[in-house]
Amino acid sequence: MKNTALLLIALFVLGSSGCSYLQTDMRNVNRGYDSLLNDDLQTAEERFDDALETNPDNPYALLDLGVVYERTGRIEEAKALYQKVINIEQENPTKPARVSESAAENETLRSIAINNLSRLETMAPSQM
Repeated sequence: MKNTALLLIALFVLGSSGCSYLQTDMRNVNRGYDSLLNDDLQTAEERFDDALETNPDNPYALLDLGVVYERTGRIEEAKALYQKVINIEQENPTKPARVSESAAENETLRSIAINNLSRLETMAPSQM
């Protein structure tokens, strides 16, 4: 089911954008997202960094890099990225998230960033 959802997302992104026209930053985000889903956090971080070099305000790269930072114990850095997504997405609060979990399929980038930031801010230091 998880792989089917990923395939559908990939086909949607490629089909709606045209493979040859997919922006460099989004190609790197897609590659990073695949690495993140496969728990290859080092490669994911590299791809998201590459995406952000091209487009420092890419909300998908920022959100996903925040997840990488969170999973690698860099909580303050993760919080800063989630806050940046919240600020960027104020102008477009309905931008859909690209997630593999069906529980979050109707979420927006902004709502996921708000939830992630809120969760981190309420965690006790021993939980981090």
